[in-house]
Amino acid sequence: MKRLLYLYIAFSMTFFCNSQTAKVFFNKGFVKNNSKDYIGAIVEYTKSIELNPKYAEAFFNRGFAKANIKDFQGAITDYLSAISINPKYVEAYLNCGNAKVNIRDYNGAISDFTKVIELNPYYYSAYLNRANARICSQDFSDAIADCSRALKIISTNATAYLIRGNAKSFLLDFNGANADYSKAIELNHNYASAYLNRGNVKTNLKDYKGSIVDFTKAITINSKYAEAYYNRGLAMFYLQDFKSSIVDYTLAITHNPKYAQAYYNRGYVKYTLHDYNGAISDFTKAVEIYPKYTYAYLNLGNARYYLKDYKGAIVEYSKAIEINPKYAEAYINRGNAKANIKDSIDAIADFTKAIEINPKYGSAYLNRGNAKASLKDSIGAIADFTMAIEFNPLISASDYFRRANARASLQDYNLAIVDFDKAIEMNPVYASAFLNRGYAKIKTQDYKGAITDITKAVELNPDFTTVYLNLASAKANIQDFKGAISDISKAIELNPSNASNYIERGTVKDSLKDYEGAIADFNKSLEINPKNATAYLNIGKSKVNLQDYSGAIVDYSKAIEINPNDAEAYYLTGLAEYNLQDYIGAIADYSRAIQINPRYSEAYYSRANAKASLQDYKSAIADFTELIDINPNFAAAYLNRGFLKMALGQKDSGCLDFSKAEDLGNQKASDARKVNCN
Repeated sequence: MKRLLYLYIAFSMTFFCNSQTAKVFFNKGFVKNNSKDYIGAIVEYTKSIELNPKYAEAFFNRGFAKANIKDFQGAITDYLSAISINPKYVEAYLNCGNAKVNIRDYNGAISDFTKVIELNPYYYSAYLNRANARICSQDFSDAIADCSRALKIISTNATAYLIRGNAKSFLLDFNGANADYSKAIELNHNYASAYLNRGNVKTNLKDYKGSIVDFTKAITINSKYAEAYYNRGLAMFYLQDFKSSIVDYTLAITHNPKYAQAYYNRGYVKYTLHDYNGAISDFTKAVEIYPKYTYAYLNLGNARYYLKDYKGAIVEYSKAIEINPKYAEAYINRGNAKANIKDSIDAIADFTKAIEINPKYGSAYLNRGNAKASLKDSIGAIADFTMAIEFNPLISASDYFRRANARASLQDYNLAIVDFDKAIEMNPVYASAFLNRGYAKIKTQDYKGAITDITKAVELNPDFTTVYLNLASAKANIQDFKGAISDISKAIELNPSNASNYIERGTVKDSLKDYEGAIADFNKSLEINPKNATAYLNIGKSKVNLQDYSGAIVDYSKAIEINPNDAEAYYLTGLAEYNLQDYIGAIADYSRAIQINPRYSEAYYSRANAKASLQDYKSAIADFTELIDINPNFAAAYLNRGFLKMALGQKDSGCLDFSKAEDLGNQKASDARKVNCN
């Protein structure tokens, strides 16, 4: 019996000694904790726990130290160990809940705070912490209830009013939130967060000047309050005080260099001021800090778009889409960028994707309609413009204008006029709508109405040179060439540096057989734009009309020098050479035209005639045959092939060609058949 007693006493003494040693390590950890040497504290608490695995306070304090080095999962494990030892350890539940908030386990946190309240119904901090967790989980009504319970315990708690104000803000009860923030400030005149949040509420109520006063007060209390500078910058932006806004965002960044949203907002202000390069710099910094910042990528794309860096814009929009594949606006903007580099098919694919995401996206239909119109798919464009009009809550005159143009391209001029009428009704000073309605009226032979509309377009926009050009076109359509020249001359007077206007006037002069005048205008256009191949071609054509074939060849050659792949230029050169009886040269140029465009019917026809002039009948017949394969209704090809076959003694075959040409309405073929085939 004595031996057993001795053993029991020895065991008790060992445990007592271990407990005493554990306490020593605990105290060392406590000292290190207070000096913010959290890693050192963890080491000491661990030694204490090794000696006394039931030391709840050591687990609790080690959890506290871990939380301070952001090892929240490790902290939770320690708090749970403390709770398993002491199920009524209120502070352990509280801190465990706080750690869970940091890892966004809001439901777990709420459960822990609820346990604190069960153990101590008067623990007001638990109500406030649970309220915060509920706000994070968007349970705003219960958060308000928790704050109200905390205020019943301590009615002078400014933090409770602050948190309740936050919950009310999320419920868009801005007046209620304002009252709570004001009460918090009344209880604590130096409560910077309350001033900040009240300022935010005033911003939401569009009391920007009032919000600036509150943000400024928060900054006075805390001169390094980055968020206050940020929000004041936002209020300044809404007041269109852009310079002050940039200053505040810059101060926010100074005090928090990793403030991605401050970079973003500063970039947006610069973007608003058309400082696109400055905006790009800030948006780029924002995505460096936060690589998944979709809005920053979108606006990076927008800034590059306005700098006409469409390919760069496409890259940025693609990044936004990669992060958020359902980002309809990014598809829209990427589609617009693609349309600007003439990639209309891919642009349509992007607009279609935006519509899949949002079937009522009016802008997507509108832009897809524009892309289809650029591809001459007028029917598809009309369908999309119609959907845009249906779904766009802010229907504009331009929507009807676009659909009218698409209908006009399908020669549905009456319906086009109806849409132009609607556009003009919505915008009575829409010069382009008057202009195009006038053009549509010409097509319906309402010439008086057309003149009235186009004249109105000129009244609305006297500097609108295209109005005069279209008026000229309308007059040319009714053979009023002199009137057309007068209108184009007005366009030139308004914009004497527009090379194409001289080409237009020269073309009309050519129609009046004023070839010298036409050449003078084409030469004037070349003074402005020496690389205009069309001008050289037109000069050549006018010289041909003057029978100056050698001069024409010189001009056609210059056109070819500018554009070596212009089949028409080679063809026209061949015609001039043919007229000079340079059949070999003509054949060479016709051949080049055919090489560029293997289905160039006129080139085959002219080459065959040139070969016939050299008495190379077999080769000429081969060209006429090739031409007939391309265009089976080319009557003159059958006629000329028939003559060549006759020359080669192929009477039956030649007569068949005359008959075919006659069937196609060629009178000469009828005469040839009667003479040669009876």
